[in-house]
Amino acid sequence: MSGQQGSILIVDDEAVTILEPEYRNIGMVYQDRSLFHHLSVAENILFGLRIRQQTKSAMKKELAEIASLVGVTHLLDRKNRKVKRW
Repeated sequence: MSGQQGSILIVDDEAVTILEPEYRNIGMVYQDRSLFHHLSVAENILFGLRIRQQTKSAMKKELAEIASLVGVTHLLDRKNRKVKRW
């Protein structure tokens, strides 16, 4: 099967390949930890939520949950170039 065949099933077996990318409600994470170097750790985490135009309270809650989950709460205010290892 080539990359042009098949489908991608997300939550509840919903096929998202029929949707335009901006309507799929998914994101991606680069495996080489490429981040926006001019943004802080918090701003990098929040980038996708800002694109989706989430409310500030929803973004604050999501930021706290994600930062806690991956153990970077203490790094949130640092710029990416100041973070050597997470």
